[in-house]
Amino acid sequence: MIRTAYPSLARLGTLLVLLLTAPALFAGEVLFRVHYEFNLGGVSVGKAVRSLERDGDLYQFRSDARPTGFMANFVKKSFHERDRWRLHEGNLRPLAYRYYEQEKGQQDDKVKLHFDWEDGVAWDPNGKQCWPLIEHSQDPASATFAIMQAVAQGQDEIAIHSIGGRVPVDHQYRVSGEGKFGEDKVYKVIKVEEETDRRIRLHAWLAPELGYLPVYIHQEVRGGADTRLTMTRLESLDKEALLRIWAE
Repeated sequence: MIRTAYPSLARLGTLLVLLLTAPALFAGEVLFRVHYEFNLGGVSVGKAVRSLERDGDLYQFRSDARPTGFMANFVKKSFHERDRWRLHEGNLRPLAYRYYEQEKGQQDDKVKLHFDWEDGVAWDPNGKQCWPLIEHSQDPASATFAIMQAVAQGQDEIAIHSIGGRVPVDHQYRVSGEGKFGEDKVYKVIKVEEETDRRIRLHAWLAPELGYLPVYIHQEVRGGADTRLTMTRLESLDKEALLRIWAE
C-alpha cells in the first residue's frame, strides 16, 4: 500500500546517511562522460558535461553546465544536477535528486528530492511537499535513463511519472523511427518523441552503438524558443557495461 506520510524518524536518519553523502566521496567506476552543446532559438548558449558512475549497485549521474559565448556576458551562473538511482528487479528507482545553481562560490538549491521506495513516497527535505510513488515514478534526470532502458529492451511505448516540479506529471513517449546523426562520425539513432498536447514536447535521438546514449535532444516549445542539446564529444564510454545494465 502506498502511503503519503513522511518516513519515520528512524528511517529518515538511515536515508540521510545514504543519500546525502558528499558527491566527492562517491568513488565509482565511470561508465560514460560526454560533452554537449546547448542551443536556444538557433543560438549556441552553453556547454555541459554529463557523466554516470557506478559503485556496486548504486549509480550517480552528474551534469555540469555553463553559459558560453554571448550568453556568458550576461549569465554568470553555472548549473548542476546530481542524481542517484539503482535497479530493483529490473526497474530503475531514483533515490536522490538535486538541481542547484552556483554563482561566486555560493550554491542555491532549486530542487532537492529524496525517494523512499519502502514507504512509497518522495519528499522535499525542506518539508514543503511529499508525493506518493508509483511503478514508473522518476526524477528529472533518472527519466532519461528509464527511457534509454526501455528503448534498449525494445519497448515502443514508455510511461514516465515525473516528480520534480510543483506537481507530478505523467508523460507518454513512443519510438517514432530511426535515423542518422553526426558528420565525421555518423551514428544510427532511434528516435523517441513525446505524445502530448502540452506546450513543451520532447524529442530524443538515442544511439544503440553508444549504449543508447542520447546524442541529440530537442525540446519543442509552442509559442517560444526551442532548445537543443547536441553531443559534441564522447570523452569516455563503457558501452558493454551500459548494455548489461539495460538488460537487467
